[in-house]
Amino acid sequence: MKTFYSNGKLLLTGEYAVLDGALCLALPTRYGQSLKPGPISEKEIQWKSKDHQGAVWFEAHFPIGNIKEVTQRQA
Repeated sequence: MKTFYSNGKLLLTGEYAVLDGALCLALPTRYGQSLKPGPISEKEIQWKSKDHQGAVWFEAHFPIGNIKEVTQRQA
């Protein structure tokens, strides 16, 4: 199974403001996050979030039939 990892960061400016072009100061954090996708037999997205000690703090199942297509509109 392939694992994806990203370092964490602390933004002193809001993330969406930065995406709109605002200046910011970002500091790296000690912890990051990882994603481990894998095959499942159910037609759903299974999401499980764990803290740095491996304890589950969030878990949800999203049936794929309930997910609607997202389109982006040009302004």
